[in-house]
Amino acid sequence: MKKVSLSVKVAECLRVAEEQGVNLNRADVMDSLLLISRSSDRQFISTLQDIRNHRPAEIATLNLAIAGMAVTCYTRLLLYTQRIIVQRHRPKSFLM
Repeated sequence: MKKVSLSVKVAECLRVAEEQGVNLNRADVMDSLLLISRSSDRQFISTLQDIRNHRPAEIATLNLAIAGMAVTCYTRLLLYTQRIIVQRHRPKSFLM
């Protein structure tokens, strides 16, 4: 599996959130993630414990939900783009 940086993952989530009408500040999100990590007091967060113990993790459900939203956004974009292309290339009718 290809490793993707946290920054790239956050950017993807922010794009999906924005498309859903949720405006988040990237710096605030990154700060919150770092705060959660630092406040764990050297304990592994539950998601990491689940992964290491081969248990289902809530992150999989969240990732799937975000991916579903992204597909919906992408589909809307494709349909919008298709409509624009069709409108631009529609033959003009002759006036009589």
